[in-house]
Amino acid sequence: MKLIKQILATIASSICGGAVCIEIFELNSLGYTGILDYLSILLIGVYLTTPFIIIVGIPCSIAITSIMKYINSLKILIELILYLLFGIVGALAVLTLFLLSDGISAFSLFPRILIVTSSCSLPFGLSSILINRLYKKTI
Repeated sequence: MKLIKQILATIASSICGGAVCIEIFELNSLGYTGILDYLSILLIGVYLTTPFIIIVGIPCSIAITSIMKYINSLKILIELILYLLFGIVGALAVLTLFLLSDGISAFSLFPRILIVTSSCSLPFGLSSILINRLYKKTI
């Protein structure tokens, strides 16, 4: 069940992050002429964000899950704050990857990277919280 929860959270996070990524990085400068154009550009955004979610997001989610075992009150709020903080850590990790290849010009991308990673980490956190709540209610 844990693997299914991670996969569903990754899919939700990839779609939200992909939608923000195509707008933030202006991947479609010609505009959308139809729903198929939007879906094809969204698929490109999903392809761009999913590897970073798998490499950075899933280990952060495992770390947050282990931290949350020791917290008793305000669990949902603290968990969302942790996902936001780990989103910032993820932005720094992605920036480090870009710095290894591009050098100093990657610093100008940090605000955009921060927005995209936040748009990935918060939906990941919300979907994993909702999946956990729904799973507990069905048991």
